Amino acid sequence: YMWFSQFMLIWYANIPEETAWFIARGWGADGVAAWFPISGFLVIVRFVIPFFLLLSRHAKMNTKTLGAAAVIIMVGQLMDLYQLIYPHLYPQQPPCSIDVYAVLFLALGMFFLFISNFMKKFKMIPTGDPNFKASTDFHL
Repeated sequence: YMWFSQFMLIWYANIPEETAWFIARGWGADGVAAWFPISGFLVIVRFVIPFFLLLSRHAKMNTKTLGAAAVIIMVGQLMDLYQLIYPHLYPQQPPCSIDVYAVLFLALGMFFLFISNFMKKFKMIPTGDPNFKASTDFHL
């Protein structure tokens, strides 16, 4: 949604020097659609799947469905960062080398380390709240 809105503003304002950024992420440097499948994947993973997955009220109250949607959205966010950075470094085709995966695993490891340290320091359930039991039992 953000990429489309940004592209529409650039297109409507007729700023051709800004369109090169979108062309590099869609078709690459030599005009071959090397990065275009990743753009389509991002549309599906960041909008279509979460939209239809969380469309019903029952799905939003199911913790497994919410967890699956959260994982899908996080994968989409990581792919979005991948597409934001790597087309400038590798304009011909998406790289599949060890450095890409090393950075990914480093970021995931740091994320889980910070989250686990935070969860050890602070309680995730409020203690002493008189309305907590009623709020957990509430369902529409």
